[in-house]
Order: sequence, then C-alpha cells, then structure tokens
Amino acid sequence: MIKSFFRIAVRSFFKNKVQSFVNIAGLTAGMFVTILIGLWIFDELTFDKYHRNYHQIAQVMQNQYMGGTTKTGAAIPRPLEFELKKNFEHTFKHIVMSSWKWGHLLGVGGKTIKQSGVFMDSGAPDMLGLRMIAGSRNALQDPSSVLLSESAAKALFGKKDILGQTIKLDARFSLKVAGVYEDLPYNTTFNDVHFIAPWDFYVTTERWLKEAADNWFNNSFQLFVQLAGNADMQQVSHEIKNVKLNNTRCAV
Repeated sequence: MIKSFFRIAVRSFFKNKVQSFVNIAGLTAGMFVTILIGLWIFDELTFDKYHRNYHQIAQVMQNQYMGGTTKTGAAIPRPLEFELKKNFEHTFKHIVMSSWKWGHLLGVGGKTIKQSGVFMDSGAPDMLGLRMIAGSRNALQDPSSVLLSESAAKALFGKKDILGQTIKLDARFSLKVAGVYEDLPYNTTFNDVHFIAPWDFYVTTERWLKEAADNWFNNSFQLFVQLAGNADMQQVSHEIKNVKLNNTRCAV
C-alpha cells in the first residue's frame, strides 16, 4: 500500500509540476519560518539563564533627566557601590563593580592576541556561576590574578596546564593565570567576556578611578548585584532608587 501511495504521489507531481512545486515550496518556507520563530523564542526565554542564580542577579541602572526626557542607562557613579555596601549589606549577597567590556591585548612569550574582557570585583565569578575548568572562582581575591575563558586559554597556551603562568595585559601589566572557565554561551550578557581581571587591580593602576571614588557625577562604571536570600527585586529597587538623589542633594 505504501508503494502504491508513493507511485500516485510521483505521478501527481509530474502531471502537475507547477502546482506541486508551489505546494512544496510553500510547505518548506512555512516549516523554515516556524523553526526560526521557535529558535528565536527559545533564545529569548533562555537568555541569561546559564547563570545559576539568574533570577537574583540584576544590573543597577539609573534614570537621568536630559534634554527634556528621562533616560535609563547602565552607567553609574562609583560612590554608589560604597553606599550599597554600607547601608544595604544585608540586602545583597554580591555587589560587583565592573568596567565596560572592551578589547585588550593578552600576551605570552612572543604571542599576542586581542580578547574582550572586564575588570570585576572578586565576587563576580561566584555571582555569575562560572563553570571552572581549572582553578577557583575565588581566585580574583588575589589582585595580581586573572581568569581566562577556555578558548582564550587555548589560543594563548594550547592545551597544557596553564595555572600559575604569567600573561602580559596590554603590554603593560603582568597577571598570573589563576583559573580557566567554560566559555559563556552566546545568549548571555557576558557571552564574549574572555578574561576577567580583578577590580582592585584596575583601581590601583588607574589614577582616575581613585579620583572617582567620591564623585557622584562621574557615570563611568557598571554595577551588578545578586540579591540575598529571598529578597524581592521590586522591593529592593524601591528601597535603593533615591540613593544617588539623596547624596547629590547633600553635595549641592
């Protein structure tokens, strides 16, 4: 019976070639579009869910009134970190200052590659739930350390054990490789972060960062947090929303 159906289908196809082609092309296009929509929906629903505690992680943003309109942005002043740690220490498990992500030169021996990376507080690897291939998530507590993604480690060193090896950052600074983490997937905020260096190291090597410590109007940084326990995201947002406003009022 199956052979009979197949013969009838083949005869029908050759008998009505144009109509058959249109039907098959329409079916193919429909299936292709359906698959694309399904992949897009899956990507959106799983965005940033690679991180174990994704439902407790947030980026602190601020509203600014500019040109007659209120705009919300990720750039925040450095003193906000100190205020949150001082007055809301029980609200957050992690308060993580971060530089912006950009490309840097990583060198070892005669080899130099360009990789995007960030400077972050030592709690960042734990907050992000990095899956370590070698070394520890706590390694950034050493201000002379650096964590590399698996692909960056292979590009620089190949497949040998690299813990304790020294790399040159931007041909200026020496950092010790203290860990290698699994490359983050494409559908995360940090997907192309291929190295994480200590925030404390960044502060000690850049004078302008020290000068920004008490400047509420220098919006040059990013701040990520992980809520403590069962803290409610909306409630916490309400509690901290006027921190900068209250401090800048005092400064005027």
